[in-house]
Amino acid sequence: MATTELLTDPGHAREDMRLMEAAVKRSVKNPEIPIPPAIIEAMPKVAGTILLKGEPREQLRAGALLLAFLEYNKSLNPPQPQQQQPTVVNVGVNVDNRTESKPLTAVQFAERFREAKLLGNAKQ
Repeated sequence: MATTELLTDPGHAREDMRLMEAAVKRSVKNPEIPIPPAIIEAMPKVAGTILLKGEPREQLRAGALLLAFLEYNKSLNPPQPQQQQPTVVNVGVNVDNRTESKPLTAVQFAERFREAKLLGNAKQ
């Protein structure tokens, strides 16, 4: 009588999946206990087989197993926070060489307006 090993016989895909689910749940609860390398290596093959050929209920479990494994991987390697570059905004400034450091008074503004209007009329 030949014995079959888990993770090697395609006829035992459901049992393999249960083993993998238990390994992922155990490692999520206690991160000090890693998932064995043999299970990590066989997981895509077993879950993929069930996703393609299994019954709908088994397909859901296989998808959930892969998502749980993805979350486990993310917890092992958290993404590094990205440093945001400072935002530089260039604002166009109209420079008039006749401006003083003080704001224009109403009288100064009126004089400049009248000068501009007279110059504009002189060119016509």
